[in-house]
Amino acid sequence: MAFLELLYQNADLANLFNHGIEGKHYEKVSERIIRYPQGINGENVGYGHIFSMYGDAMQQYQFEPADESFYEELIRFSKEAQPLLTLGYSFDTKKVASEIAAVKDVVNEFRPLLESGVLEEVDQALDTFLASLKEAGIDRIIMENQRQLDAWLPKAKGR
Repeated sequence: MAFLELLYQNADLANLFNHGIEGKHYEKVSERIIRYPQGINGENVGYGHIFSMYGDAMQQYQFEPADESFYEELIRFSKEAQPLLTLGYSFDTKKVASEIAAVKDVVNEFRPLLESGVLEEVDQALDTFLASLKEAGIDRIIMENQRQLDAWLPKAKGR
């Protein structure tokens, strides 16, 4: 926990984790905007991570084409953000448990084919996938979830 706290308090450490070493993996364009050095790009940089950022976003460098207004937009976005109306909602799946199991089976059947890119007729496979989901009961799951949410929201707003 001490390390995570340090990571969020120390901009140099967060930027090291996020972007690597200045001069080798990136160069500064301005105080908080960076780019790859000459001859370096995302494929040959030799450092990177996928789907994660470490530390406080307000202390992290941003790659071009972002500019300094990025941080102003981030502050504005944070100030204008609204809480989710569904925060605290939990779907009771008992009434549609068999449909959920059937939908999971369909997803498990089609996922490897769709994610791996081995299908020649992707549009046809997607149509079959969607039809199989309907046959398995996806619409009933959605309707039951919506029914429960519609009943829950008025109670949640009163809190």
